[in-house]
Amino acid sequence: MSARFIFVDLIIESKAMEINGFKFKTRIQLRFKDTDQMGHVNNANHLTYFELARVAYFNEVVAEKIEWNKEGIILARIEVDYKAPSYWKMKYGCISA
Repeated sequence: MSARFIFVDLIIESKAMEINGFKFKTRIQLRFKDTDQMGHVNNANHLTYFELARVAYFNEVVAEKIEWNKEGIILARIEVDYKAPSYWKMKYGCISA
């Protein structure tokens, strides 16, 4: 199973593309500790945001109950293409098809 999660600025992306076409979307709460003195979100934090989105995805989209102790999940590879910097005051979310 593979999934593609996209970390988006909800204000800009809602104007640029039809977010309603995605099967799953969840808001990501940025934390003050994720930023530097200029309000820029450190790129390493995006992997944590994707992890939060994966958990929400399984809870909301996958219809069957998963026995994590028996089945588990392996994230074998993750790749991030950074298109623009993220800043503290923006509203973010993750979407997936």
